[in-house]
Amino acid sequence: MSEYTLTREEVLVMCLKNHELKTFFLVTFMWSWGSYIVPVIFGLNGIIPIFFYALGGIAPTSVGIILAYLKRDKSYWKDFWRRILSLRQIEFKWYLFIFLFYPVVYLVSMLFIFYTLEHY
Repeated sequence: MSEYTLTREEVLVMCLKNHELKTFFLVTFMWSWGSYIVPVIFGLNGIIPIFFYALGGIAPTSVGIILAYLKRDKSYWKDFWRRILSLRQIEFKWYLFIFLFYPVVYLVSMLFIFYTLEHY
């Protein structure tokens, strides 16, 4: 009976294949909140905290790309980028939502603020 020892990389890939969603959420949570808490712990002020907040903000996208790359499957990697960059896969109604939701929420909140400030 031959004994086969797994390398760290093989163990990582096996873990990713068996627990993709759990791995994504765990790594994203650790990356984003780890980035957010650094300025708080060290009492950083000025422009440096903005860097850490931005670093935490890109965590979901970055972790998704890294995990897709770690699958080591060329066809999956090509399909991943095709789906990410294809604008035809998104229906028009979702483009409306994407580009109108934030401005509408901002406008409603500004109107609410101005209305409430008028009455005080």
